[in-house]
Amino acid sequence: MRTHLRSKSWNKHWNTYMTHRNLPRKLLQQEFHVHFVSTSPNARISEQYQAFKTVIESTHTDPVPVEDESGNTTCFCLYMNGGPSDNPMQSEVSGHIGGKGNRFCRKCNIGGMQKEKATNEGFHVLFEAREPQLEKQVKLMGIKDEEELIQWTVDHRDKIYSAFLTIDGFDPTKDTPVKILHTILLGVVKYIWHYSHTPWTPEQKKLYSVQLQSTNTDGLSIHAIHANYIMQYAGSLISRQFKTLSQTNIFHVRGLVTDHQFMAWKAVGELVALFWVPEIKNIDEYKSSKRDLKVAVANVLDVFSLIDPSKMITKIKLHLLAHIDDDAIEFGPLVGVATEIFELFNAIFRYCSILSNHLALSHDIALQLGDQEGLKYRLTGGCWFCCAEEGWRRAGPGIRHFMANHPVLQRLLGWSEQKLLKQGEVKLEALKSGEKKRPVFSLKSTTASKAVNYGLHSPESTWNRCSSVVGEQLDECFSGSWIFAQSATNTNSSGGITDILTSKNTVIVVLEVFQVLSVRDNLYGMPVLVRRDGETSFTILPAKNIKFKVNVQHDCCTAGCEATGERLQMQERVKSGKTESFIVHQPLDC
Repeated sequence: MRTHLRSKSWNKHWNTYMTHRNLPRKLLQQEFHVHFVSTSPNARISEQYQAFKTVIESTHTDPVPVEDESGNTTCFCLYMNGGPSDNPMQSEVSGHIGGKGNRFCRKCNIGGMQKEKATNEGFHVLFEAREPQLEKQVKLMGIKDEEELIQWTVDHRDKIYSAFLTIDGFDPTKDTPVKILHTILLGVVKYIWHYSHTPWTPEQKKLYSVQLQSTNTDGLSIHAIHANYIMQYAGSLISRQFKTLSQTNIFHVRGLVTDHQFMAWKAVGELVALFWVPEIKNIDEYKSSKRDLKVAVANVLDVFSLIDPSKMITKIKLHLLAHIDDDAIEFGPLVGVATEIFELFNAIFRYCSILSNHLALSHDIALQLGDQEGLKYRLTGGCWFCCAEEGWRRAGPGIRHFMANHPVLQRLLGWSEQKLLKQGEVKLEALKSGEKKRPVFSLKSTTASKAVNYGLHSPESTWNRCSSVVGEQLDECFSGSWIFAQSATNTNSSGGITDILTSKNTVIVVLEVFQVLSVRDNLYGMPVLVRRDGETSFTILPAKNIKFKVNVQHDCCTAGCEATGERLQMQERVKSGKTESFIVHQPLDC
């Protein structure tokens, strides 16, 4: 990585960071909970880890005393149970030759010479996660040999060059999980994106940009889509843009790509949807349904073998997909071991180099980051043992509460305050420019007048319009959002919100009712929402009945929607003199 923020020269450093595995995944994705371990421009990670390993192992014989929340003294030990990083670094940690070698998989040592991988048998095994070669040999030769191997390791620990290979509780081949950033987003998704956009003509690129910009992003956890930027810099996209494309491209590339490429976008979309699951609530149930993930991976590999079979032979990222289901069982959802937060923390590392005299750069950076760790520890109420007073001490309440009252310090340290939402909570519509009094509406003047249960409330009753309401799963639902809710008859109901209204302590939503078909769409393979009996119907529901929000896309392919609309282009939140085209959605006969 580059260490001099003001320099354009390349100054490589090997950095080691760690996180607390027991923290909730939401906290693990905050810079505040990334902890610096070591850095060096000369010593590689395996060399740096030797010293850190000594510290870890010392806690096994001499546990670290701390004061717990109840005021009692307890002790803890350190263990390393996962090594997330990019593929080359994980190969180094595993003592593996790397992705350019003949045996290019660090997990199962699969592969061979190019001519062997090009045979029918050699090509077929690349689609599977094979049993690790060492375990296979041990089972074939007997348990006694395994005992001899363990004894040899004990007797010759000083001859094993990598500290990662001798640390208790860490298996480098199993405990280096597949990385979503480089293997999925900058791997599989990037490959299919390259195949798709490179043959496009300028007219096709313009059409794609307009279609992508028409995406309904409500219900998707993605950043705002800037389609023109994505198309202009199609060869230099970053992970968050590939995340957007993996979820939305299937709706916009029909007619612009080949059938096999469309199948690839469909398979990739189904696969990435299984990655961004924040938690596994029932591990036994997940293990039994692990087949869904295996099938999704197999579909991606199969379609890539149709588009470009050589990719299976030359790119380790495709084969590593076969190991994803085992990693998900070992580590939980892989989003929990995503390394994007470490990439972000590299910015903090660079800032620390600016004030250094660069004579002992890594030493200066380590001291600066060590001071930051001490500050964070004191601000969050951490205790330390005071030898003079022979007791535990912590910073006073003024220091401990300082960060809570100073958002600037929170941002500097990478702390993100969680936005606390409450089910049924609403936000009133903002006043328009020049308005001083919030407008009220009679129920009969809203879309509630079209509801089948309109008689539940007086037509003359007055209501305020709301911009959003919070559902049971703490989703913020807006007018126009698509939701699933509990109906008055205690059955599941689905549809789009047309109005959110509140009066005194009552909050209701007006729902245009749709139903889910029993069969999936033939083209996209997704659930389909249609109007009941092809007729438009509305219903009034209490806001507390909202279960969750979903993302719904208009079926432009069936409806024949085209970029026939024109509007003024927004620049800096102001309408400019330029015009842009947009998709005009046509009605569907459903």
